[in-house]
Amino acid sequence: MTFLKISIVNFYVRFLPQVLFVYFVIIDSINGYLQEFYNLHTPIGILSRGIVLFLVASYLLKENNLFIYKLFKLLAWIYLLAIPLWYLNGSELRIYQESLYLFRFIYFFGVVFYFYSYRGYFSLQKLFDLIIISAFIIGLLNILCFLGGFGIKSYGDDYGFGTKAFYADGNSLGLYMILANCLSIWYAFYMRGKMWLIAIIISLGTMLIGSRAAILGTTLGWVIMLLYFLFVRDNMIKFSKTNKLLVCLIGGGIIIYGIIAVYNFISGFDAYTMERFAIESAVAPRENLIFLGKQVIGDFNWGEVLIGKGFTGGMSALGKLYPSSVEMKSVESDWYDMILSFGWFFGGGMILIQLLLLKGILKAFWKKPSSLSFALFVAGCLWIGASYMAGHGFNNTMLAPLLSVLFITSDKLMRGYDFERTKS
Repeated sequence: MTFLKISIVNFYVRFLPQVLFVYFVIIDSINGYLQEFYNLHTPIGILSRGIVLFLVASYLLKENNLFIYKLFKLLAWIYLLAIPLWYLNGSELRIYQESLYLFRFIYFFGVVFYFYSYRGYFSLQKLFDLIIISAFIIGLLNILCFLGGFGIKSYGDDYGFGTKAFYADGNSLGLYMILANCLSIWYAFYMRGKMWLIAIIISLGTMLIGSRAAILGTTLGWVIMLLYFLFVRDNMIKFSKTNKLLVCLIGGGIIIYGIIAVYNFISGFDAYTMERFAIESAVAPRENLIFLGKQVIGDFNWGEVLIGKGFTGGMSALGKLYPSSVEMKSVESDWYDMILSFGWFFGGGMILIQLLLLKGILKAFWKKPSSLSFALFVAGCLWIGASYMAGHGFNNTMLAPLLSVLFITSDKLMRGYDFERTKS
């Protein structure tokens, strides 16, 4: 029995994280490649994550002292009970897509609770290594795709700037890389040596996705972390005043040069690319979607005020108001989309559970500030900010393991975890 227990722990502590961070890069790339170039939509992505959900299902049933766990159980039951009520209320549900979103919600928190259950067994450095490896593979692949002219274009073949390697979901990819980039910057300061090159490759690969979020998020990550190391005295990473000034001058110079170079680079592409990066282009379409979303929300009956129309029902209602009359359309802001889909009571709970996860990520910086907890703070703020500004951050299956690591890292730092002691 002892041997069996050790084998199970080894599987969940050593092997499964490799699957979530590294093997899924390969699986998602194959899936995206088949979709883009052969128009072949395989169930490989959902099946592989279905297997993972089966493996972590026990941690959804295992009681723990987290309020977020109790809230998850309540929201899961409401979701299941709401589906027949949405039908009776006349919502235009698409049962397959509705089931997929329910799956995403359960999977997301299944992964979170799995990591939390094994937090005492995990080495943070090994988990960080896996995050860096996955981001490095994606970043390097994206650079090669951009230089070689292959891979999937972020905005289609008709427009110039941006590639997303072989990923079909560029929004999830961009947000994953932004958060991983924050950790890679901290890790570069901490480990030094070849980690600097790895961090630069991750940053460049992220920016070449070509979205506003990817470019701005990468730039903010570097600027904020450089300012921290320049002005804050840190116990984990120590710099002399001379080295601080050197880092500031070199890092600041690279950032300024990079911004100018990126602008000149982007301006060499088509007019659509420049228009996409204009402030008006970033604000006006979102404001229009928010306006239409408020119209749908304003027309809720009393039942919809409580539980909404469903994920697909809400998007179907918004799609009817959208100028091009699409079948389904989201506001592309998770905060509004939650209310649009799930009403004020249920949707408010769906927002609250994400904010509780954010609180868990940020709390170490409030209680035990350090450069590592600050990196968690920056990543958490970028995640919630991107979720509000561009959507795709809540219940995102690709983000689940990364956010889980941020969550348990904060928890372990609060409990006095010594990262330096585990440094290899």
